[in-house]
Amino acid sequence: MKNAEFPALLTKSMMVLLLVLPAIPAVAISDDGNLKNLLKEQYRKQILALRSPLQKEDLEFDSDGKPLKAGPEGAWTIHGAIQVEKFSLEPGKLSLEGPWVGFESYKPNQMPSKPIPLGKPIKVEIRLEHALASVQEAETILNRVFFLGRDAWEHWLPECRRSGFMDEAPVTTLGSDGKSNDQDKTTPPVVTYMSDPEFSDEARAARFQGTVVMDVIIDKSGSASKITVTRAIGMGLDLKAMESVSHWKFQPATRKGQPIAAKASMEVSFRMGGSPY
Repeated sequence: MKNAEFPALLTKSMMVLLLVLPAIPAVAISDDGNLKNLLKEQYRKQILALRSPLQKEDLEFDSDGKPLKAGPEGAWTIHGAIQVEKFSLEPGKLSLEGPWVGFESYKPNQMPSKPIPLGKPIKVEIRLEHALASVQEAETILNRVFFLGRDAWEHWLPECRRSGFMDEAPVTTLGSDGKSNDQDKTTPPVVTYMSDPEFSDEARAARFQGTVVMDVIIDKSGSASKITVTRAIGMGLDLKAMESVSHWKFQPATRKGQPIAAKASMEVSFRMGGSPY
């Protein structure tokens, strides 16, 4: 390329830059225009896992991700994701709304599929200190309330966690059949007490039946500490199953005669007129 061509190329580049620059502020600062539409298009129908418990149907946070309303105290907290059905950006607040969801299909280390609504829509409102300047700023604020990283799907599954639960690594040496492992003298947990789950009003009215599958972490004392739904069925039955299992008692798993925390897969079946197990 000849040196004489550089001034012409530079002039053309400057003209293009001048044409592009005026469009940027319109996207960045217009809450009612392009920025709002871009965010709505990006997040609507997306599944977003909350970093905080789902203690109520209306959740409020500040722009740092701190909850503004204290949830009701209880022995258990509920966690999981919502599927965004509504997205709104208004002066002073950003709002998302959608149902708490479970999944029809899940395998370890694979993204859950086929979301199923588990209850009424949950509204999440984030208070903004100033008008958002860009999509990136919105993502930064949303990431303080939701898990937005590459591995965010690992937080999608609905869970109940006992208050004060410490995520103690459960034993992983039990076979898939739940039998003892003679090599390190490990025995699985054994259920010693079951409470019967109740049908939800919605399921009873529709005469809906099905089986909820859960992973349950049983601590050293023989109590369920964390209940994760790995196969949901909806109609309000998943929460009923979790509530029931939270009251079960177990003989804890042992290794070399000492109690240890363990994970076990469990099923609760809802059958009209039949046994739930």
